[in-house]
Amino acid sequence: MITPATLNLTVYRGTDFELLVRRLVEVDGDAYDLTDWTPIAQVRASASSATLITTLNATLGTAANGEVEMSLNPTATLALTAGEYVWDLLFEDPDGVRSGPYITGRFVVAEPVSKFA
Repeated sequence: MITPATLNLTVYRGTDFELLVRRLVEVDGDAYDLTDWTPIAQVRASASSATLITTLNATLGTAANGEVEMSLNPTATLALTAGEYVWDLLFEDPDGVRSGPYITGRFVVAEPVSKFA
């Protein structure tokens, strides 16, 4: 059984959001080799909600070192409604077996104080 890490995120509407998960590790401390795995990271109002708020662009960084990159562009963050949601990160292995979540947390969408003209 996987015990997910907790990572709470704050995204500001209309700005770039980028996150690099540097090293997902196994119990023995070795990095997960994610070569040919597919990450998925979604945001919902609650874990049981059928309504999808957004899907993070999740790609593998250095897969052999357990790196995952997640992002949203300014257009995507501007489309989000300010509020508090939840998110998680799951994977599908090369055989189609889905596992996770590996990371879970709150996902806060906030308005930036500064505004571009």
